[in-house]
Amino acid sequence: MLKKIICLFLGTLCGIALSVMVSIPEPFSIETLFVNFVLSPVTFFATMLVFMVGFVCFSILIKGAIEQTYQLIKGRKAQLNDLLICYSVLISFFLLFFISFWQTFFLFLFSVVYGLFSIELNNKTNYEVNR
Repeated sequence: MLKKIICLFLGTLCGIALSVMVSIPEPFSIETLFVNFVLSPVTFFATMLVFMVGFVCFSILIKGAIEQTYQLIKGRKAQLNDLLICYSVLISFFLLFFISFWQTFFLFLFSVVYGLFSIELNNKTNYEVNR
């Protein structure tokens, strides 16, 4: 549970830092964004590091929410505190969307995709089941 609380806090902090570090030019042009990244490589490296830490932290919570909800649906026990902490990632994303939409959108997209790919609903692999 402590790991999930740290992931929630760290992911939210990384989302805020990402919103501050990456400024989307108005009107948007991809060339200007890339030129800004190329001309300041330290900022680019820091931004990518913050982005990766943020989406991994959020994906851990998304994975936990889906796995524990599945456990509840199947009638097995799941810890309610962990489930609430995992679902609080939605509140964090909601608040981050108000700070900056596009940065949070991509953070949300990568987190959901990575979280869905890492879900393990069954403990046995297909090879073990078919054997």
